[in-house]
Amino acid sequence: MLGFVINALLGVICAIFLKYNFALPLCFLILCVFIGLIIKTKKKVLIFILFFLVMYMIVGFDIPLIEDVINGECTIIEKHNSYYIVKYDHYKLLWYCDEDFNLYSKIHIEGSVKSLEINKSLNVRSFNDYLYTQGINYQIKADDYSIIYNGDILRKSIRNYLLSNLSAPSNEFIGLLVLGDKSSCKEFYESLSELGVVHLFVISGFHLNILYRFFNKTFKLKNDYLTIFLLIPYLYLLNFSLPVLRAFLFLLLKTINEKRKLNLSNLTILLIIALGFLLYDYHYLFNLSYQLTFITNIVIIILGNLSITTNIFYKVFIKSLLIQLSIFPIIILNNYEYSFMSLIFVILISIPIGFYYIFGMLTAIIKISDIIYEPLVLAFNNLINSFNGLNINLIFGKPTLIYCVLYYLFYISLIYMLITRNKKLVLGCAFSLLGILAFKYYEPYILQKEEVIFINVGQGDSTLIIGKNLKYSILIDTGGLNNIDTSEKYIIPLLKSKGIKHLDAIIITHDDYDHCGSLDSLETNYSCKKIYYGPNEYAITVNNFKITNLNHFYNSSSEDNEKSAVLEFVSNNRKFLIMGDATSIIEKKIIEDNTNLSCDILRIGHHGSNSSTSDEFIRTLNPKYAVISVGYNNYGHPTKNVLSILEKYHISTFRTDKDYNICFDKNNIIKKY
Repeated sequence: MLGFVINALLGVICAIFLKYNFALPLCFLILCVFIGLIIKTKKKVLIFILFFLVMYMIVGFDIPLIEDVINGECTIIEKHNSYYIVKYDHYKLLWYCDEDFNLYSKIHIEGSVKSLEINKSLNVRSFNDYLYTQGINYQIKADDYSIIYNGDILRKSIRNYLLSNLSAPSNEFIGLLVLGDKSSCKEFYESLSELGVVHLFVISGFHLNILYRFFNKTFKLKNDYLTIFLLIPYLYLLNFSLPVLRAFLFLLLKTINEKRKLNLSNLTILLIIALGFLLYDYHYLFNLSYQLTFITNIVIIILGNLSITTNIFYKVFIKSLLIQLSIFPIIILNNYEYSFMSLIFVILISIPIGFYYIFGMLTAIIKISDIIYEPLVLAFNNLINSFNGLNINLIFGKPTLIYCVLYYLFYISLIYMLITRNKKLVLGCAFSLLGILAFKYYEPYILQKEEVIFINVGQGDSTLIIGKNLKYSILIDTGGLNNIDTSEKYIIPLLKSKGIKHLDAIIITHDDYDHCGSLDSLETNYSCKKIYYGPNEYAITVNNFKITNLNHFYNSSSEDNEKSAVLEFVSNNRKFLIMGDATSIIEKKIIEDNTNLSCDILRIGHHGSNSSTSDEFIRTLNPKYAVISVGYNNYGHPTKNVLSILEKYHISTFRTDKDYNICFDKNNIIKKY
């Protein structure tokens, strides 16, 4: 049975990866390992091929939405802060709406349906990419809507009752720990995320197992089916979230297995559930919660009977370490950083968390116990804040597919050697795994290419310069939007994805908000050796990399944009010119002051405004490429006049609002992300 499920699951996963072209090499590797190490009979080969073909047929055809007009009943299946995911016929659609509806409300919507408005950012897991992997390809523009059925009021009423008449600390803590409401205490949730222990607070099988044992011991129930039945109302309150549903199904199938004497192993049961989720909706494969839930639980089951030592603390530490290592590539693939200190925090915090969970549930029902619970919550918050001061996140950067495959080969080898108790090879595998971890941390200092990246920060400017083997990292401007922290959303994730531990320099061309608005946030959240302000720096040298400011005329002008620095530098033997918001007046003076002025890549001044980029300037420079940093705006940037001048001189033009981030690599390689 186990062999059947493994082969079926591998077939499904390979089909999905092949469909999305994420990892043809990974499919090939899995297939080779599968054939070489697992398959022993033709029957297993047929199982693999059968499930591969079935799943590929399922995911191989995307049914387009034929009608571009919507006029009918939609059901809200997901509720978020500023948008909903609704079901219309068999389609899932995105709908932006400020009105507060209950989950599973039925809304009659009249309007139009259009493709998703794409908004990507380099190495940032974009919202649109997330929607695509969930099978959401269209969004609704509603002209009118009306409520048919106001959703699940019962669930909302019960949740409101449980959180009512509690102190503020207890309300927020119980909202997160017992009811899974992440928005109830954002600051505390962020602290948990930084420590890497947030998964202990996100409702999962860990909590459901505690509740299951609590029911059994408290009520002394002899019938396991009755205990499982008592869990269903709690699943209902949690909207049947994936981790809890997985744990519930595992308990149910495990009970059936024991009662019916089916002789299925726990691993087989878990893999059957994993396969069932994928057959129900293959998009689960791209769900981070699905990945972490099943990987960690597979490892927990495999390590269940592993006899490492009689020392309980040492045994818990080793098993916790192996569980953390099992999800390391997935964590850095999404966050680009990891805190190994979280391993210690997990062990220390997981001991009392069960008590806080059960006591919190009782406090939500019996309000009087809040007198005791509130000081315990405050003490726990202080403990987390104290740990946060000790925590150091290690930035690894975004791993490649090859790295992930190699990592898991070493990791699986280590687990296998531990199971077979081969002490000599255990040490060899352990040191190999440690070596591949160290390599990833220092990889940017060995393999980083020389790059210049024009970052998509909306209506603003930001440019990242990276030296070969990370000899220098320089940021020119930080962008700035009134409703979005561009440093937090775009710049910092990009820096981390590149494995940049600190910036050597930040250069601000001038003090317009769309060029420096998120500087404070960047200073607070990222290390930088030095910051250069304004055009008064004529020559900046960072680790032998020279940047020259060509605007020597800012003192003679009262216009802010004419005081913008104009920065010239050479990367990969190509000359770059960053114009900031310099006007055509400054352009003319720069031409007069530099008789042999030229460049290969020109960052167009003032986002393509008519006040910059004169015909004379472009004719004199004769650049091969032009980059316009621009986003949604009411100014008409870039103007038709500027675009026509660039077209007149046959200059290849890129725009951050259409091409997103533009990266100039060596050998004239241009990447658009």
